[in-house]
Amino acid sequence: MHYVFQAVKKIKQELKGKIPLIGFSGSPFTLAMYMIEGRGRSEFMYAKSFLYSNTYVSKDLLQILTENIINYLDFQVKYGADVLMLFDTWSGILSSDWFEDFSFQFNQQIANIIKSRHPNIPIVIYAKNCNSHLDHIKNYKFDCVSVDWTFDLKKLKKQFENKFCIQGNLDPTFLLSSNKILKEEINKIKNIMSDYPGFIFNLGHGISKDTDPSKVSYMVDIIRDLS
Repeated sequence: MHYVFQAVKKIKQELKGKIPLIGFSGSPFTLAMYMIEGRGRSEFMYAKSFLYSNTYVSKDLLQILTENIINYLDFQVKYGADVLMLFDTWSGILSSDWFEDFSFQFNQQIANIIKSRHPNIPIVIYAKNCNSHLDHIKNYKFDCVSVDWTFDLKKLKKQFENKFCIQGNLDPTFLLSSNKILKEEINKIKNIMSDYPGFIFNLGHGISKDTDPSKVSYMVDIIRDLS
């Protein structure tokens, strides 16, 4: 992965300290789902059945991935990353017990070790469709929790009690709507989160390939005007 670290170094040099550089990785569980399934799917039925039928082997795989992710993120910081983000995209398909055993503990391990090595580097975890796992998520050692649009931000504020910075959570489909609707949705989020001490506006997931780039520029301009 040397080419990744060289890219991080080069980008850091080009930014000249003007913009923070975010390094990232997929979470152990998310990477395992792609590895076992062989491709992206909404339910990962084959990968989940393997997980349920081969728990010891699955945990060994997740531990191997965890150790490699820690080293991967560690090197990104050493080569210039200012912030790190862990994408736990698929843990929402797990029940609460399975989430604790096959996602939470490995993500927590990453947070603990990276923070011990780089205490001043903020770490964000993206938790998609994890509303049912909030009792676990609120015990994370990450600095920021990034959420998708299915999370109720009002409830999230009360649940987190200022422990985490919150990032999110506009549904990216609104970028395909009219400017009027887009602005209304951005203002809704702003009004909910205006009194929260740590909030980063973001989309709740990736941008659709059908999105007009000018719509993204419009969204950014609105956010800048509000901030």
